[in-house]
Amino acid sequence: MRSIILFFFITFCNLIDVSTQNPYRSVEGHIVISSTYCGETVLAESHQLNLFLDYSSKKFSGKLDLKTLDTGIDSLNILLDSLMTKQILFYGFIPDDDFIDWEHLVREFAIPVTLEINGERLIQTLNIALNHFNNSNNFACLLSGVMELDISNMENQIKGLDNKIEVNFTQVLMRKDKH
Repeated sequence: MRSIILFFFITFCNLIDVSTQNPYRSVEGHIVISSTYCGETVLAESHQLNLFLDYSSKKFSGKLDLKTLDTGIDSLNILLDSLMTKQILFYGFIPDDDFIDWEHLVREFAIPVTLEINGERLIQTLNIALNHFNNSNNFACLLSGVMELDISNMENQIKGLDNKIEVNFTQVLMRKDKH
């Protein structure tokens, strides 16, 4: 029965190698992507970043549906919605065992992350900070990150979009009551 549930979980999330031992999932992450489009600075924002963190394997993975991005520019939103690429998948590993503790100082890492966009893979460096908050009633884990993407070698690019894209995100990975 457990293997059937695992199969449906992986299929539903469109992710590879998600472990079922202590995974934490959040589907309301905040992401801001900034770049230059036709000579103007543009921000694309979504509150539907999906992120999964398996505390046993230290693997994180996630996806972002491009249709959830809002640039505030109708023509660019329509262009994003019409792309063949409907989502971006990403995954990597946190190279530290101490982040699993309930209480710890902020942990900062520069780690390689693999992005899958329209069948192409990019390996970029993601700078993340992992912070556990502990108050009298519950615990929470906040993951935030910054990444500079260079898409100059990608085949399918948006005409007018600069090759340099900055990605910033924050996401609460887990909340757990102490009681």
